[in-house]
Amino acid sequence: MFGLDKSAVETTRTVKVSPISSKENMTLTEAAKITKKVLLFSSIFIVVSLTIWLSYRFYYYNIYLPNLPPVEILPDYKFGPLSPPALPESSVSSSNFSYSLDTETGNLPTNIPKLMKVYLSTPLSVNLRSSSAAKELAENLGFPLGPEVINPTLHKFNDELGSEITINLENGNFSFFRNLANTLDIPRLETLATREKIIENFKGFLNEKGLLNESLRTGRGEVIYGGQNIADSESAIVTVWPKDLDQYVIVTPQFSTGLIKASVSKYSEEKYIYLNFDFTFWPIDENEGGFGTYPVKAVTEAFEELKGGEGVVVIDPQTPNVSLRKIYLAYLVSFEYLPYIQPIYVFEGENYVGYVGAIRKDSLAR
Repeated sequence: MFGLDKSAVETTRTVKVSPISSKENMTLTEAAKITKKVLLFSSIFIVVSLTIWLSYRFYYYNIYLPNLPPVEILPDYKFGPLSPPALPESSVSSSNFSYSLDTETGNLPTNIPKLMKVYLSTPLSVNLRSSSAAKELAENLGFPLGPEVINPTLHKFNDELGSEITINLENGNFSFFRNLANTLDIPRLETLATREKIIENFKGFLNEKGLLNESLRTGRGEVIYGGQNIADSESAIVTVWPKDLDQYVIVTPQFSTGLIKASVSKYSEEKYIYLNFDFTFWPIDENEGGFGTYPVKAVTEAFEELKGGEGVVVIDPQTPNVSLRKIYLAYLVSFEYLPYIQPIYVFEGENYVGYVGAIRKDSLAR
């Protein structure tokens, strides 16, 4: 009953697994070879692609871009045709001199821009449209008497010694002088201060009187002593300019002095430190809407104009032969109000300064 059938026993024999056939073995070998080839070609592709990409970048940034023609920025002529620059009058023609170039390079400068900004100037620097505001300024500067009305916009004030200040109500500019009739007993310093100290004191005085605009605070200053040196000088002229415009200095019709200047004495009393005082300041709009761009004439053209008599001689030399040491662009401000501040060429030599307008003639009103 419990015995196994012979046929059943035979079916339970162990089945042996046959080894991989030679055909299957060849298929795996070929797959390995193909994989190696794929990896090889992939590596080659990556290397070639990287070489092409790096070569392209080198060409684009080192050959293509540097050799592109420069993008020309055109002037915007924002204010339309400009009036010719208000160059100062000259008693002698600039063509009366023979010029030699003795600059650092021995040539005309080469870093002249094609365009420069022309700035808008606002006429009112201080709100003095009322006589009471002018009187307050006069009293603050030590002139309590007045006003004497010269005309509706020009008032004069005095002190008890006969000193006078004249104030323009339209723009806040003024000038004064001190009468020295009763100054014999006022203590005096042995010597004037150094250049740096005089400029510092002058700006401090302007600041104390509410006259130191931020442009003047950072602007350059200069001192001209009355003698050969500080020790033998009884007086000096101190002057300050507004800060540079777009990295170009500001010059005036007098070149050596600015529109804000005073004579400095040795008196120690504040009222008599500055005996003569001129204050003319025209605010300049440096905001985005406050300037336009105009083409600048080539320096070679400006030099020819100077030699041809179209420039002005600001400092007249003692000799007809002028050695030019510096040639540069600057902005000219005038004693009279002008709506626009224009650049000029400055030709500077030993005991000589000449000005030539810098904006191209075809941008000026005819």
